[in-house]
Amino acid sequence: MFCSKCGKELPDDATFCSGCGNQVGGTRPAQAAGGGMPPILEKLISQTASFFMKKDPVGTVAKAAEDKTFSGAILIVFGFLMYALAAMVNVNQIIVSLIKDAADGEKIPHSIVKQFFPSGTVFGFSVLTGFLVALVAVVGIFVVGKFLLKKNVTVAGAIGIVGYASIPLTCVYILNMLLGLIWMWLPFIFSLTALAGTLILMFGGFNKAYGASKGTYGAYMIVVLLLVIVAVLFGYLTAKNGVSAIGGGITGSLGNLFS
Repeated sequence: MFCSKCGKELPDDATFCSGCGNQVGGTRPAQAAGGGMPPILEKLISQTASFFMKKDPVGTVAKAAEDKTFSGAILIVFGFLMYALAAMVNVNQIIVSLIKDAADGEKIPHSIVKQFFPSGTVFGFSVLTGFLVALVAVVGIFVVGKFLLKKNVTVAGAIGIVGYASIPLTCVYILNMLLGLIWMWLPFIFSLTALAGTLILMFGGFNKAYGASKGTYGAYMIVVLLLVIVAVLFGYLTAKNGVSAIGGGITGSLGNLFS
């Protein structure tokens, strides 16, 4: 386990952190009274702190393979919600830009922007995309480890690997809401970079936790390919129902508005 205060890795039976003295184990009065922090939140906080404070994020992801609390599920859900929110914000920024171009720089009423911005559709497709990508990743990690490597891989462990490996991607999704204001292509560039980092962390953590063979690399590449197919397919559907939804009628509608 890890110290929730300084992030130092400690034996599972430790009571106090050898680095900062923080109490990390044992029965605390609040816990004895039934008011302690739930194990899933305690694991989430300690592992996340370790990810950012230690210089071995791969080791933190590998440690998440031992997670039995499903704390990684919280990170996965938070991650695809941030993805959906960022997609909605970025698509809105693109639509506003396109409308302004079509209107020759005229100030556009919010009601007109809203008319061409299917926010619910974009958010819904993005949530579905994030969920399916995470599902494919978790199932892929579980199948490769359990049936190819014959390791004692658990569902909670697979979720932990995917959840903690996706931390950089989630951080970029949050940042993308601001980056889109600077240049519409910045979110795309940063997302690709963070995605590459997440895939490296996922494989590195998986490899460190369970070991790898030549067959593992091929199986992992199949998992990555499935992730790309799902992401591209539903990303296309999001774009088609978002930005492309305004393509046919925007110029004519704005022409009528300003004529």
